[in-house]
Amino acid sequence: MTQAGLDTFFVYSRAVEDSKTSIETLVINNNNAIINLLRNLLNVYSTIKARFVIRVTLVQQKIGELKQTDLAPSYFVSHNHTQIKTFIFEQTSDVIRRLNTYNTGSSSWSIASIESIDVHIAKYQMIRGGKRMKTPRQLLNKHGLINIPTDNSKCFAYCAIACYEGIRTKAQAEKLQQYKDWIARSYNDVTGVCSKID
Repeated sequence: MTQAGLDTFFVYSRAVEDSKTSIETLVINNNNAIINLLRNLLNVYSTIKARFVIRVTLVQQKIGELKQTDLAPSYFVSHNHTQIKTFIFEQTSDVIRRLNTYNTGSSSWSIASIESIDVHIAKYQMIRGGKRMKTPRQLLNKHGLINIPTDNSKCFAYCAIACYEGIRTKAQAEKLQQYKDWIARSYNDVTGVCSKID
């Protein structure tokens, strides 16, 4: 375990004994260990994010140059045990797709061997809405950015309404009462949907 920012970061790592092992065999051989680790972490943390990192050695076909690289899909966020098998399937599919890109001939590189499988796992903390933040100084003079004031948790709804109503200036955006009036008059359905997002 290491610390990555404020998140506890876990890495499951296994070297591949037979470099000719396929990705499918690699995942099958490590499946139970990965499932157990993810289940245990979901018992401790309400939400985790994880991804496979497959270290491969590539060979440049024309000159025989070797290099190592990591094939790493995007992080997958899991809230419960039922998503673990989906995680493993999606990550495996993504890695196979990436491997096939090298092996189809559209690249001058091909896979020489698979070196290791890692699963990077971190406690996932959702970003919550809160108080209005000042616009960062670097963005103050940028066009196309409006920081809408709110005194409630409807900032996303206000943003959607501002876009629809054609708010284009800071002076227009800062009239807080207009958003409340628009919601009362026309946009109750928008705030219902947006409250699930906020």
